[in-house]
Amino acid sequence: MPRAAPAYAELSCQSAFSFLRGACDPEALVARAVELGYAALALTDRDGLYGAPRFHAAAQDAGLPAVHGTTLTLAAPGPTPAAAAGGDEAGHATRRRGGGARVDYDGTPGGADDRVVLLATDETGWGNLCRLVSAARHRDRKAPSTPPESLAGHARGLLCLAGSHLPEPTFAVLREVFGPDRLALSIHDRLLRRDRRGQERQRARAAATGLPLLVTGGARFARPEDKPLHDVLTCVRHKLPLSRIGPLLLPNAEFHLRPRATLARLFRHCPEALARTVEWAARC
Repeated sequence: MPRAAPAYAELSCQSAFSFLRGACDPEALVARAVELGYAALALTDRDGLYGAPRFHAAAQDAGLPAVHGTTLTLAAPGPTPAAAAGGDEAGHATRRRGGGARVDYDGTPGGADDRVVLLATDETGWGNLCRLVSAARHRDRKAPSTPPESLAGHARGLLCLAGSHLPEPTFAVLREVFGPDRLALSIHDRLLRRDRRGQERQRARAAATGLPLLVTGGARFARPEDKPLHDVLTCVRHKLPLSRIGPLLLPNAEFHLRPRATLARLFRHCPEALARTVEWAARC
């Protein structure tokens, strides 16, 4: 008999409420997660919580444990939280375009800003998510960002997933704010060389810090066949025709909710990072 696929919870997923960055509504994502037998699903839209009510209702109706979170854009760090206490008060890898500028997979300018996934474990965490997102939008409605050091005052009730892209100063702030029990190193494999390189960096970081590895998919849509819609949304966001959008599109259709058997094969070298997704979902 074939071996059953291991349990898995997707903890990094963006819906259509990540405006023009996600291609599916929360209901479609929940339905696909149920179809795939996921243990839980987190909705982590970009710098927003707009989809949370519909996501929560759909997951409740489907009997799927729902995890609430956000993908928070971080600005370049200032003083460490310890220094800040004496005065005033994070699915992303990048590619190169002409001139060497860094852009996200779907064309977002990179460089000083990076992103982390924050997950609420309780009502206090949910309140802190709301405060962080509101403050970021207040700073800049069109391009919200959060100074990493400001997380120190709003970290209770939150878990943090740090990607391989984070520069060391930002990573140092996250370690100080969340500590070893509430910070994990996310890894993914969307059949891209940059993801494999990211895994190598994360394994080195885990060895140096003792922090756990945790698999995430960074999903932008429910099924592979949803990618053409995501391509069109990317064209709309950049005001470019499909014939000229080229390098700003997602490089393949692997940014979807994938079968557990596929994930088990891709991460057969670190099954504990898959199992940890269920453990962390249960903490929420």
